[in-house]
Amino acid sequence: MYTEDDEKVKVKGKNSNGDYNDFYTSFNKLNKKDTKESVKNDDKKKVKKEEKVVPKTEEDYSDFYGLDNDEETEVVEPTNVTFDNNNGNKNTIKMVIAIVLLIVLGILIWFLLNNKTRGDIEISNNNITLKPGDSEYISYRVVGTDKQVTSTFTSSNTRVATVSENGEIKAVGNGEAVITIHYTIDGKTREKSFAVKVNGPELKHELTLTLVATATNWINKDVVITVNTKTDSEITSLKYAINCTGNCNYKDVSNNKITVTDNGVSKVKVIAKDRNNNEATKEIEVRVDKEVPTVTYTGDKDVISNDNVEVCVTCNDKVSGCKQNKVCKTYTVSNTNQTITVSDNAGNTTKSPTFNVTINRPKLSCTLKVASDGTVSATLNGSAKYYGFNSDYSGSNELSRKINIGVSKKGDRGAKVIHYFLKDKNGYVGTCHITVIKECSADNVCTFRAS
Repeated sequence: MYTEDDEKVKVKGKNSNGDYNDFYTSFNKLNKKDTKESVKNDDKKKVKKEEKVVPKTEEDYSDFYGLDNDEETEVVEPTNVTFDNNNGNKNTIKMVIAIVLLIVLGILIWFLLNNKTRGDIEISNNNITLKPGDSEYISYRVVGTDKQVTSTFTSSNTRVATVSENGEIKAVGNGEAVITIHYTIDGKTREKSFAVKVNGPELKHELTLTLVATATNWINKDVVITVNTKTDSEITSLKYAINCTGNCNYKDVSNNKITVTDNGVSKVKVIAKDRNNNEATKEIEVRVDKEVPTVTYTGDKDVISNDNVEVCVTCNDKVSGCKQNKVCKTYTVSNTNQTITVSDNAGNTTKSPTFNVTINRPKLSCTLKVASDGTVSATLNGSAKYYGFNSDYSGSNELSRKINIGVSKKGDRGAKVIHYFLKDKNGYVGTCHITVIKECSADNVCTFRAS
C-alpha cells in the first residue's frame, strides 16, 4: 500500500481508476533495489539527482499515473521492471473471486426465473363509470398459463360501489371506489386494482323485508322461516328475536334462515338494516306442537251388550289442543283388542288402551202360516224393524200377502216356496220360509195349504 513515507516516489493525484496503490508499491521496491546497487552510501538527495527525470515535454505520463495535467511532478522512470509473485497471487485471487461471483449471480438468476409465477390476468374493463343503480361485471382474461385461476373481489367504498362474489359491480352512490381482484395462480396470490366512478342522479334507497314460514298453522315439527331482503345497497345488519317483550335478545340471522323448535306459539320479529341507514321490521307467528296428546278410557276391559254398543274415550292436549275432546266408536258386532285413536291439532296421535266388545244379540225369527185362500201371514219374534216378502224391504212392512200359483183345472196341483225377510235397526237380518201347495178338486174347487 502506498503511503507518504515511501522514500523514492512521491506523486500527487490519482489515476482514472482511483487505484494506484498496488502499482506504486511494486514500483518503489524495484526502484529501491536498483538505487542501492548503484549508490549505496549516498544520501537521499544524491540518489534523487542520479535518477532519470523525464520532463513533461518529452513524454506525458500524467494520465497513466493518475496526475492532473496542471501539476508538475517528477516521475522516476522504472528500468527493467519485473513484478514479483505477490502481485501475481493477488491478481489470481481477484480472478477467482470474480468467477465465483459470476457463478452465484447465474444461480440467483436461474432461481428467480424458475420460481417466478407464470401467468397473469389482463383486465378488459378497468375504467368503469356507472350511474347509481347500474351494474357491470368485471371482465378479465388469463394470459401466459393454462393453470386454473381463482379470484375474489373487494370494494374500498361500499357506499359508492359493491362487488359480489361473482364479480358483479353495483353502483350505489356518487363517488369513487377502488375494486381489487385478489387472484391465485399456481398457489401464489397477487392482486390488481382499478377505480370505479359513479356519477348521476341519486337513487331513492328502499329496503323491503319479507318472511316466509314452512307452516303458520299448528305443525308437529320444526318451522323454518326464510328471510328475504331487497335493497339497492348492502345489508349491514339482519337480526331476529322470538317472543320479544321489552329488552329483546336479538341474534344474527344465519344464511337467511330462522328455525323455530320450541313448542307453542312463537312470535318472530326480524329487523334489517342496510348501509344507507334504511331499516325494516317484520313479524310472523308460527305454531309448533311436538307432544302427543293423552287419552283417558274409563270403560271395562270387556264390553258386553245385547245390542249395539258405543265406547268413548277422552282426549287431552295442553299445546295445540285436541281435534275432539271426546271420541266415540259404535260396535254392531263383537270384536276383540279394540282401540280408539285420538289426535291433536298439530297431527300428533295416540291410542287408547285395548278392550274387547261382545254383543249377545237375540236372533230374528218369524212364523208363517197359509190360509185356504192362499194368504200367507207372518208372526214376528225378536226386535225386527224392517220386514216383508222382498229382501230389499221395499214393502211397507208387510205382514201378509196373497200368493198366486198358476193351477186352475180339475185335478191340477202346484207348489211355491215363500221367503219372508226381517232386519232390525242395527242391521242384523233373519229369514223364514214356507212351502205353499195349491190343489184343485173334481168339482174345480182349489184350496191352499202348507206342505
